[in-house]
Amino acid sequence: MTRQLLTVSAFASVLLMAQETPTPVFRTTVTARMIKSINYQHRQGATTIAFAGTSLMPKAEGQARVDSKTGATKLDASFAKLPPAQVHGDEFLTYVLWAITPEGRAENLGEVMVDGDNARLQSASELQAFGLIVTAEPYWAVTQPSDVVVMEGVVKEGATTGTISPVEAKYELLAKGAYDAALPAAERAILKQKNDSPLDLKEARHAMAIARSLGAEKFAGDTMKKAAVDLYNAETFWQTRKDKKRVQALARNVTQLAEDARLISVRKQDEARLAEERRLAEATIAQAKSDTERETRRSELAEMDRVRAVERERLATLEAARESIRRRRAEAESADLEQARAEAQRMLAESKVSEAKVLEELTKSRADADSERQRLEQQVQAARDGVAAERARLELAKAESLREQQSLREETERIRQENQEVRRKAAEAESRVKQAEQERMQAREDLRKQLNVVLETRDSARGLIVNMSDVLFDTGQATLRAGAREKLAKVAGIVLAHSELKLQVEGHTDSVGGDSFNQKLSERRAEAVSQYLKASGVKGDSIASAGFGKLKPVASNDTAAGRQQNRRVELVVSGESIQAPVSAGR
Repeated sequence: MTRQLLTVSAFASVLLMAQETPTPVFRTTVTARMIKSINYQHRQGATTIAFAGTSLMPKAEGQARVDSKTGATKLDASFAKLPPAQVHGDEFLTYVLWAITPEGRAENLGEVMVDGDNARLQSASELQAFGLIVTAEPYWAVTQPSDVVVMEGVVKEGATTGTISPVEAKYELLAKGAYDAALPAAERAILKQKNDSPLDLKEARHAMAIARSLGAEKFAGDTMKKAAVDLYNAETFWQTRKDKKRVQALARNVTQLAEDARLISVRKQDEARLAEERRLAEATIAQAKSDTERETRRSELAEMDRVRAVERERLATLEAARESIRRRRAEAESADLEQARAEAQRMLAESKVSEAKVLEELTKSRADADSERQRLEQQVQAARDGVAAERARLELAKAESLREQQSLREETERIRQENQEVRRKAAEAESRVKQAEQERMQAREDLRKQLNVVLETRDSARGLIVNMSDVLFDTGQATLRAGAREKLAKVAGIVLAHSELKLQVEGHTDSVGGDSFNQKLSERRAEAVSQYLKASGVKGDSIASAGFGKLKPVASNDTAAGRQQNRRVELVVSGESIQAPVSAGR
């Protein structure tokens, strides 16, 4: 016997290596039955209820004594006129007593083991309010009642006490044949064989077959191995010793383990099915979301293209209007400045002529005054005797001289005021010229700031220089990277707002490599930038490109940092509207 028990693990391995079959899916039917639900919580002492057979076993009968204690409700039930469970089908081996709550939850109270045609069961439950039914089952450890309901608990007239409330308790019942339908034909045939094996051993075999049919060896392998070991030992004890008590203990443990393994398998299969359904739903949602986002993006891009076209058309119209206004303003300002300068020069010339005339007249008046004074002196000298008369003439001459001097002073003041007015108008003309220059300088600085937001831009005597570093091109190539194209598109948008601007694209390299390669690379990069700007709407006749190779470094080629600065493309922006005065060049 010891040697036989030591080979149990090998037997279990053989059982677990059984060929897998498609895992069945159990379907349940919901049956509504009107049962008497009794609340035993507030009853004093024990009470008795009766059992009545259903249409499947109309002659069956029984009763139960129910005693409600603190924390538990004890039942002592007895049954009569019970035929073997197999009369309801080969899949049924025993009967089970169930407690059904008013909410429809079923609790297995134990196996109704038939002895002859009678049976007795003592059990306990934590429930306080429930109805009772008896069903035919394949083994005692099932967790869900079948739809083969053979007996129901009923109120016993004059003997049943407690709170009795008829309720329609809906509970799930496994349809007849559900277990056998999942079994392979060969195993179903083996279970139907008639032999003298104890009922507990038959139930254990049936429970193991049902568990295997649900894939328990895959989903609950450890539990099935333990059950296989106990089943092997039970079979061995029965074949060698006919020890019913030992066989019963082992077989009931096998039945419980097999039911646990079945429940684990059902739960894991449900979880796997739900997980797969969730995965498929998430994939469907993700695909729908992706399609929606793709369609939305396509619509957005189309709308952006339309808006850009409208914006370009509007900008072209606006630029044409601006150009016309600037041209008329420039012509008007130029005409006004020229007219003001001419007027100032004419008035200044007239002022100089007036000053010359005044000086000439003043000189002549002084000469006349001197001549007159000499004449008077001669007269005074000649006619000393007529002193009084001579004095009168001198007074008259003096008065005349004072009048002429006053007249000269007034004329001088008039000329001075005229000169001040000429200088004021000349200053105003000069101020307008300076203001026009300041506006050009401000426009130049505003343009530099706009370009500097996109690419590094500095001011110089040649114009605004926009610097494109080497990293915006593929290494050793003249192909613009995506980032470079995006930045050049923005530069083109800024330049389009100033149609009179001129662009000079200049390519530069470091000293690494041959002169011919560097020269051609600088020319190709400059031409790539020029072509992209033209494709972005910039007028072709306003763009020129050139390559200088390594001839114009901005830093030392002896260091990596210096060589990186020398590998560049510079965009020189110039034009009349941003022309700086000579003194402002940097």
